[in-house]
Amino acid sequence: ETCQGCPLDCCYTSPCPKNCSGNGICNGGLCLCQSNWTGPDCSKVPIPTLITVQTTATPIVISVNSSSNRSSSSSLTSFGLSVLSIIEYNDQDVEIENIPINTSPFVVMDDNQIYTRWKTLAKTGPGNVSDLTIDLWKFKQRGTLNFGSQVIEMKQEATKISVSISRWPFQSANNRLGILFQASALQQTGGSASVDSQNKTNWLVVPSGNYSLFAKLLEYAVVDEKDRTAQFEWKGDGKFLASILFLLSN
Repeated sequence: ETCQGCPLDCCYTSPCPKNCSGNGICNGGLCLCQSNWTGPDCSKVPIPTLITVQTTATPIVISVNSSSNRSSSSSLTSFGLSVLSIIEYNDQDVEIENIPINTSPFVVMDDNQIYTRWKTLAKTGPGNVSDLTIDLWKFKQRGTLNFGSQVIEMKQEATKISVSISRWPFQSANNRLGILFQASALQQTGGSASVDSQNKTNWLVVPSGNYSLFAKLLEYAVVDEKDRTAQFEWKGDGKFLASILFLLSN
């Protein structure tokens, strides 16, 4: 469809929360924040934070230690992320496969001045014929990552996690594939902290004292070297589903 000679998606724009608070640019309903602002509406001031990544076991555990005295009232110590299962849905959104994931410890694949990258591999899918790869980057200084045609700017101490699946035996070309994640957080007392979706957007937030930890879910996917959009569905209790429709083409 077109609108006066323009593709339909350029005729209508989705509003951004709080118009990005005047600290960013609205792009398709999502805020692209200026470098000194963050959060879903670009209203949050990032606090310098030291990140330590534990890769000896799953879930992926990211330890948080602020280097700013302003966060003295924060009780958060770590943020964890697990890949629980891979789910195949048919075109009626009925779940037809749900395969639990068991991964091995991560190994260092690259360690340079800009980042350290770890990787773990696992077999999955019906009959264990599919390959699951989880890559984890920890940035030592500002840098960029290429993901398909997307160039993602990464800040110092930022951590990026990506999941890829190959050779999944779809039961139908019209089916979509979903990855079920579990996010969790721990406090200094040893108790768990709540993890919720920020207004059902592509952000996760963990409140901690007067401060909060934000994690951004990048709605990017690459299928057969072509850019796709990943859709996120919040399941509650720290669980969220990232799903992609795999359109077969030649």
